Amino acid sequence: MFLAKDDTKRTAWHMAVEEGQIEVLYKIWEWAKEVLTQGEFKNMFLANDEFKRNAWHMAAGKGQIDILHKLWDWVKKVLTKGELNNMFLAKGRLEGPPGTWQGRRAK
Repeated sequence: MFLAKDDTKRTAWHMAVEEGQIEVLYKIWEWAKEVLTQGEFKNMFLANDEFKRNAWHMAAGKGQIDILHKLWDWVKKVLTKGELNNMFLAKGRLEGPPGTWQGRRAK
C-alpha cells in the first residue's frame, strides 16, 4: 500500500507532498514506521515518479517550506550520511511535462 504507484508512478507519499497535505504525511509516516522494513522505508523516501521526481522535487517546486523541513527531519532518521549525499548530489536531468517547473523533456 505505501509503495503502490499510480499510472504516473507516484505513491501516496508523492501525492501528499505535491498537494501540501502535511497532516496526511504525518499519518503515512506513522503507519509506514509500523509496517515497512528499513529498505522499504528508504524506498518510500527516494521513490521517483515517471519524470524522475521525488517528494523533495515536488515540495521544492511548489514552494512548500514546511514540508521540506519535515522531510529533512524525517530523512535524517532514515538515510545514512552517504545516502543523503547520493540523494542531494545525484547527477542526471529531471524530466517533466513541457511548461512545468520540472523543466524540459530530455532529448
